[in-house]
Amino acid sequence: MLVALTACGSSARAPAVSNAGAGGAVAADPHGSRDALVRATFARMGAGDLEGLLELANKRPAYDSALACTGAPEDETAGLREHLAPPAQNGKGHTIEVLHVDLAEPVSTMGVGEQFSERCTTKVAIHWHSLTAKLRIRAANRSGAPREATAWVNVYDIAGRWYLAALQQQLDQ
Repeated sequence: MLVALTACGSSARAPAVSNAGAGGAVAADPHGSRDALVRATFARMGAGDLEGLLELANKRPAYDSALACTGAPEDETAGLREHLAPPAQNGKGHTIEVLHVDLAEPVSTMGVGEQFSERCTTKVAIHWHSLTAKLRIRAANRSGAPREATAWVNVYDIAGRWYLAALQQQLDQ
């Protein structure tokens, strides 16, 4: 199981996804809710925006707000870039509409003061979620009718702020 603690700052990018029932725009703060994060994730995937996905998966703010660590912070950017590059490449050019997001209950939780790693303990509770998003996808070449698919997204929340942890590599799985 791949678990990566990630967080993000806001992005000024214009997303290339529509939001069913949300007026067609991705929320200004992708970390304000689970659904806003999922919509922003698939918007950036459809745009082929690796840097945008990395912003949604920026570990430093999450580490700073959730963990008490000794020693210098570890740099995990390379592993994160390696994990998010295939979804950005595979989704590029697709128009992706998030129709529904399932499973809001945490699949695991770390309480305050628990050992997160050899050097770190938690300052606040961290809840990991494995979500399934129902999507409507129009192919990059725009041929054929849009198709519906499901894709998984792993996220976590820290005090009501939502962060990307892992993403399905291809939309056709």
